[in-house]
Amino acid sequence: MTRSLFGWLLFILVFYSCEEFSNGEKLDHRFVADDYRCEKWGMAPTAFTLAYMENINAELPIEEAYNQNYIQLIHEENGQMKESLQIGAFTQLDDLKDSDFAEKLSKDLLEGYLFDFQEQYAETKVESMGRQKFGEREVFVLKTRLKRTEAGVGSGYFRSLVALLPPEGVAKNGVLVHFMISEEVVNSFEAIGREGKTGRIWQSFQFLDRVGN
Repeated sequence: MTRSLFGWLLFILVFYSCEEFSNGEKLDHRFVADDYRCEKWGMAPTAFTLAYMENINAELPIEEAYNQNYIQLIHEENGQMKESLQIGAFTQLDDLKDSDFAEKLSKDLLEGYLFDFQEQYAETKVESMGRQKFGEREVFVLKTRLKRTEAGVGSGYFRSLVALLPPEGVAKNGVLVHFMISEEVVNSFEAIGREGKTGRIWQSFQFLDRVGN
C-alpha cells in the first residue's frame, strides 16, 4: 500500500469516527440487566443488554426503590420530547407462551395500555393489536397513533408501539417494550425500532445468552 493511499484511508477513518462522535450518535453507554441487578432494583429477573448515546436522557432504576422500568430513554429537542423508549417487565411464564390463557393475559395487558392512552391523550387511533411481526419474531403488539398536547411535548401526533417480548437466552422473564415517537421523526410504524435515535438504540438490544455478559 502506498503512503498516499494509506493516508487517504486514515483520513476517511478519522473523519467518519469524528463525525459519528460530534453528532452524538456513538453508543458510548452500555446498560445491562441481570438477576443480580434486578434483585437490587426490586424488579422481575431478566437478562438483556443495550447501548445508548451520550445526548439522550437515560432514566435508570434506583436500588431499593420502586421502579416501573428497567430503563427509559428520552430524546428531546428544544425542551420538547421527540422520542422515548421504555423497557419494563413482562412476567408471562414461558411455558404459557402459546396457551389460550397466556394469549388472554397478553391481550388484557395491551388493552390496559390502550385504555390508558384513551384516557390520557386528546386523540387515540388504533392501527392494530394482536400477534404480529416485530423484528424477527411474531409477538403481541399494540400500535396506536396519538395526539399529544401536554407540556414538555408540544402539540403534535405521535406513533406508539407496545410489544411483549418473551424471554430468550438465560432471561427468566421477557420485557415490555414501548416506543413513543413524534411523526416528525418517523412517519410509519415499520420505521419504529429501525430509525431515529431509539431505533439505533433498539438495534443494540439483545437478551443475554450466558450469565456474566
